[in-house]
Amino acid sequence: MGPGSRHTGMMVLITVTLILSSQPSFTQDILKKPSRQAAMEAFNRGDYENACREFGTLLQSYPKDPLYKYYTGVCLVKLNSEPGKASAYLQDAIGGSLDIKSIPDDAWFWLGRSQQMEGKYTDAVKSYKVFADKAGRKAARTYDVDGFIEECNQGTGKLAVSKAVPAVEVIPAEVDKNKIQTSRPQAQVHQGLPAGNDKLLAEAMTYQVKADSLN
Repeated sequence: MGPGSRHTGMMVLITVTLILSSQPSFTQDILKKPSRQAAMEAFNRGDYENACREFGTLLQSYPKDPLYKYYTGVCLVKLNSEPGKASAYLQDAIGGSLDIKSIPDDAWFWLGRSQQMEGKYTDAVKSYKVFADKAGRKAARTYDVDGFIEECNQGTGKLAVSKAVPAVEVIPAEVDKNKIQTSRPQAQVHQGLPAGNDKLLAEAMTYQVKADSLN
């Protein structure tokens, strides 16, 4: 490789480095991974939309985790979104908690809320009563269980419109988990770069290989 070629190769590498360094969010997005801590922090501060995204992503890696299903279901209820899906997650969480790990007793309350939002009032009343029996009357009063039961007896509380959460697609409970891809495809390194820079990246890689060979 002559001096001119080496100079051209160095210029290409410098150009690519400047492009990447000018886009910090690009590298941050690649390195960012879903974490339980981030999901819990979003949930605890009442940011249920982001919490739902985080827990939904975690479920792609841990599809049998009852705690992640519990929080995903609670987030959907609090967002007044997709009560049928919320009910499925909460039922799965309750069913799987005995074999894997425990979940909060109020899972029965949130299951009742999701069922009431679906218009399944009889099922909702049963769930509310199970919650009251498990958590005690004091907790039941805190959650206003009697008020929700009265609404169910009157046939009220069903969502007129259920909005969808703009989130990472979470795993429905009824899906065959053997067919689920549990790992997300890796982000392409050049994704999000301005048009025309793909060629620069290719040239940089070529010159880098040649430089390594010479060394």
